[in-house]
Amino acid sequence: MALVGLYLRGFGVLPWRGWRNIANLFWRNVPSLAEMPSLLREHGFREAAMVLEIPGHLDAAWDLIEDQRALSPANPLFPARWRQSKFCPPAVWAKNLSQLPPDGMLPLAVVGSRFPPERCLSFVSEVVRQLESSEAGTAWHVVSGGAEGCDVAAERASGFPVSILPFGLKFARSDHACFSVVAPSEPFGTINAMERNALIFAFGARAIVGHCELGSGGAWHGAVGALRAGETLVGVYTGEALAGEGFCGDGGAALPGAIYSGAIYAGAVFPGAKGLMSARAVPLRGVAEAVRWVQSEVPRRHLFEAEEVRLASVG
Repeated sequence: MALVGLYLRGFGVLPWRGWRNIANLFWRNVPSLAEMPSLLREHGFREAAMVLEIPGHLDAAWDLIEDQRALSPANPLFPARWRQSKFCPPAVWAKNLSQLPPDGMLPLAVVGSRFPPERCLSFVSEVVRQLESSEAGTAWHVVSGGAEGCDVAAERASGFPVSILPFGLKFARSDHACFSVVAPSEPFGTINAMERNALIFAFGARAIVGHCELGSGGAWHGAVGALRAGETLVGVYTGEALAGEGFCGDGGAALPGAIYSGAIYAGAVFPGAKGLMSARAVPLRGVAEAVRWVQSEVPRRHLFEAEEVRLASVG
């Protein structure tokens, strides 16, 4: 409740800088609401103490939490992998949390350009369908950004999509689960989109780039940032087909709805894919290869495992 009151954009008033220091202070001491301001002052956080003393402010924060419109890392519904990430926000706005994927499904980040070749859209859609229909324990759900192109193709193919939006939830038209770090009435902005892209990659245990332009666009910059951060393994669709295989390298069978299923595509790799591969993204030449890669062993690193135990006890 304190983190929502202090840091939720459009509601809290403090910049995010240094929020983990306050969070760790609370997690170590587990103070009551009445004890929080004095504890903050004792450790030099005078401005934060003044915010929590505003009459009715924490009550309003609690109303947002109870209505499932806002989450902090202490909330069990807060994305678990965000807690492990350096990009973790101290509070987010939320919508349609009743539509979150079932427990046990792993998060797969799927991104791409707004106007990719049609075969990229078919590739993304079929990969998502196959992964979501996998047996229990190996099924995945989509996390994407709600943009036209690869994002929408992935979300439409998914039964349990989650969107991370670069604008306020007032503008969200989706009936599935959505998160946003910006104020509800805030429109799209480039900085918001960059922050959103980092959170999409941090959310996923694996990430697939369906298509990107070389050196430009949100999918490119988000993937490069994720590769540098090293928190999520990134694969990229190369656009080529393996010799003797059919559309998207799926073993000869045409994909449902594919506009092309006869002769084999030229083996040229997309320039954006080449660039990401040089940054150590995993090349994915077709649907079957992508599904195998996603379902291979996923490193389950818990960078802040001790904090997660404390969060569970507090949450």
